[in-house]
Amino acid sequence: MKYCSKCGSPLEEDAAYCENCGHKRGSRTMGSPIVQRGEIVHSTKLLTSQQLLLMAIMFVGGGLMIMLMTAFIPDDPFFDDSRGMTTLMGLASMGIGLAIFILGNWNLERH
Repeated sequence: MKYCSKCGSPLEEDAAYCENCGHKRGSRTMGSPIVQRGEIVHSTKLLTSQQLLLMAIMFVGGGLMIMLMTAFIPDDPFFDDSRGMTTLMGLASMGIGLAIFILGNWNLERH
């Protein structure tokens, strides 16, 4: 018995399309071989979403750490410019982390 190369459901012998997902039988894309019975199909979507979440947490956490460090800058007029710059760096890092997470998940859902 043959199985759908897209969703893995069993195919009828004379079926031209998969009844489950509508994928055309016999149309193979590059890198998607026919799935044989008993073969384990691995998905990398979960791993990729976990990596996106980890990167976002690292950027947001780093931004929070940078902003917390501004509390320890002395109240000397010499350091006034660095206080604002450090806060901006923290906010930028948090924004980058959120952008990675939101755009990365949006891209995963599209594919």
